[in-house]
Amino acid sequence: RYLREPKTCALFEHEYDIDVGKEEWDRVFDSVEKHIRTFYESKVYQEICSLPKENWLEVEEFSHFLLDNVKVWAILDFAFKDGNNVIIYDWKTGRSEKKERDNVQLACYALYAMGKWKVPADNMRTREYNLARNEIYEFPVENAIIEGVKEYIRGSVRDMKELLLDKESNAAVESDFPKTTDENVCLKCNFKRVCREMQNIL
Repeated sequence: RYLREPKTCALFEHEYDIDVGKEEWDRVFDSVEKHIRTFYESKVYQEICSLPKENWLEVEEFSHFLLDNVKVWAILDFAFKDGNNVIIYDWKTGRSEKKERDNVQLACYALYAMGKWKVPADNMRTREYNLARNEIYEFPVENAIIEGVKEYIRGSVRDMKELLLDKESNAAVESDFPKTTDENVCLKCNFKRVCREMQNIL
């Protein structure tokens, strides 16, 4: 079906016709099924089911906010109102046991939500729900954290603009971006078909 209908929901392995053994497919299938079952049996799901539908704010919408007139994309897994508070959930499936987690992503979500729904930092709650571990981690949202993530975004924008030929028109030249010679990087690349050197490998 994927060959006939390219817009069909499919995987990286379908796009590049990568041979994956049945044992690996079964392992991934079992993992996905376990995560789904964990979600439906979780307190998080019970909480969502108890909410009036009008309290739902966003579910995986392709959204954005502007910072210094630069569009920053944000896709919240789930956000809802709880009284005067806005709660944001981010689903994770990895088994990381890091105690000090990187909260840049959730801070970006909070920044987006504060602007869209006019909510102060004190009324924001950001939570990571790890399905592999069935654990919830709540991240603080403070003005200092929000200002820090703004500077992080500005720094990232500056770094990217430094690579442009013309910053004002957002124009770049392909020759300024030499291709890697590391085949291990190539094998994991999501954009093989735009690379002439990869055509003979596909």
